[in-house]
Amino acid sequence: MPFLLILLLIWAKVSYFNYPPRSWIENDWYPWYQAEAIDAAIGSLAALLILFSPLLLLRPGTRYIILCLLDLVMSLIVFGDVLHFRFYGDIMSASAASGAWQVALVWRSIVALLEPVDVLLFADVAVALALLPWYRRQTRSSSVGNSPTRRIVATTLFAAGCVLVFLYPMRIVRADTSYVFRYKYFRFFGARKIGLINYHLYEGGQLVEHAIYVRSPEAARERKQALSLVASWRPAATARSPLFGVARGKNLIVIMVESLQLFPVELEIDGHEVMPNMKAFAEKSLYFDRFFSQSADGTTSDGEFTSLQSLYPLQAGSVQTTYPTNTYRGIPRILAEHGYATMSAHAYYGDLFNMRIVHPRLGFQKSFFRETYAPGENIGLGLADVEFFRQTVPRMRQQHKPFMAFLITLSTHHDWKLPKEIPRMNVGNLEGTLVGNYVQSMNHFDAGFGELLDSLRSDGLLDQSVVVIYGDHKGRFGKSEDDGRAYLAKLLTRHAQWAPPDSGFDYRYWEAQNQLPLIIHLPHDAYAERRSVTAGHLDIAPTVLHLLGIDNSNMMAFGSDLTRGADEFVVFRNGSFVYGDTLCVTLDASARTAKCRNTRSGGVLEPARFERLFVDARRRLAASDVIISGNLIPQR
Repeated sequence: MPFLLILLLIWAKVSYFNYPPRSWIENDWYPWYQAEAIDAAIGSLAALLILFSPLLLLRPGTRYIILCLLDLVMSLIVFGDVLHFRFYGDIMSASAASGAWQVALVWRSIVALLEPVDVLLFADVAVALALLPWYRRQTRSSSVGNSPTRRIVATTLFAAGCVLVFLYPMRIVRADTSYVFRYKYFRFFGARKIGLINYHLYEGGQLVEHAIYVRSPEAARERKQALSLVASWRPAATARSPLFGVARGKNLIVIMVESLQLFPVELEIDGHEVMPNMKAFAEKSLYFDRFFSQSADGTTSDGEFTSLQSLYPLQAGSVQTTYPTNTYRGIPRILAEHGYATMSAHAYYGDLFNMRIVHPRLGFQKSFFRETYAPGENIGLGLADVEFFRQTVPRMRQQHKPFMAFLITLSTHHDWKLPKEIPRMNVGNLEGTLVGNYVQSMNHFDAGFGELLDSLRSDGLLDQSVVVIYGDHKGRFGKSEDDGRAYLAKLLTRHAQWAPPDSGFDYRYWEAQNQLPLIIHLPHDAYAERRSVTAGHLDIAPTVLHLLGIDNSNMMAFGSDLTRGADEFVVFRNGSFVYGDTLCVTLDASARTAKCRNTRSGGVLEPARFERLFVDARRRLAASDVIISGNLIPQR
């Protein structure tokens, strides 16, 4: 019977994440349990029974066509989740799914994620569609089929599905003994508990509930509390340091480098520096070497938003795709208010992460995207960074002074494969691996960065500008955190004399995977100094405005000025944090699942000691979410 066969095949597909995991699905905090997988499988079957049982009342031919369409839709959902998991380590959020049309813009990364087994997700759909003409001929004489027997069977299956939904997914969500559904950092955890389809339905219901909630009196109180929270710490966060205004009236050139992490900046392989130009530039700058990525689901767009606006990224999805029409007031808008010409440049499509729509709202008066650049050498997704810099420097030169230029690079995007004709650094036994490709890609970028510095120097822009360079987010070296650590271990143990990683949680390799460089170069190499204070993306905007002598006391910001020399409380989207020598990594923003270390001594710390900091982290994240979702950023 086609109905039963297709139903069972779809059930098998949507239960993909509930099978015993391969190594890339393993997680140190969340082991696989057979009983949990059975619960999720029953939950998935319940949802499918509710969805499919009414089809029994249709004519066979019509029922078959709808079954094929539903099979295709379900296959696409599972396929999308599988690819998303391979890249991000999690299934898609509803917000991310709404931007699924953008996958064509990053097709190279998508192709790199494909595996031969993926064809099985669509094989039955192809066979079913091929058999459609034959099936319709065989059932042409059949009646509607809405007989008493069919009605009884359909009703029984529907009722059984409802009962099972209450007994399994709904009960599990209500109990939420492990806080998976409360914090929702890893959606994958929820899918493993109640089934993939049920989790997506749950998340969709949450969005509807939120749309209703934001109009309630309680939401109004939350908005008031969030604004009060920002106001309460603003005086301390905006206190002036001796470096206030040392670059007053200078241009600002901000370069956000795709996937740039800290470790390659000072790494040598067989006596050859990976990034000699970047390293030399850092030594002549304010160099923050304990700077952490605060990006989340939105990757590049998170790096952009957090650094320009000084608010946290969303728990799921991208701010720029979820709230593209909001009012924003970060670095570019504030500088425009002070007479700066502001421009952004990215040698890719402006539709990616809604840049074409959001950049003007961020305060950029001009934006240059792929269509404005002449053809040139391509690497990966598009125009090579070297060519991008060559064509962008003249555009900066033409800007009214002072100006702000925000440059987003592209060549070092995952999967970091350089064209064959480009010479590449020898990485030994890491050749062909993701981390080997990454090192070679960063080495090639560094050569282009050196050329950019030469151009800025010859044009006189280098000594008339503050140049800021940092990474947008960490690189993705494997299909799980452990894979990434294994790749890094091969590199760092051999070429940086690191000790091999400990079993379980090793804070050193966690830091290596999450640390980025932040380099702020002042005219004439002024105030060059290496600073090891803890910092994150949210601290960039207050620091830059401080150096330019612009009071940001009325900016809706959660970051602080780093030139004060104090460690900042760096909160990550899942509630983990680093503060001075203390690192606490958690799954659910609480001490209950946290692993804390003293990063100076390596000693294990009791998470309960830092309960106040966990509370503060949750308050900050919640307040930022309220400000963004409530569109509470004032224009002035």
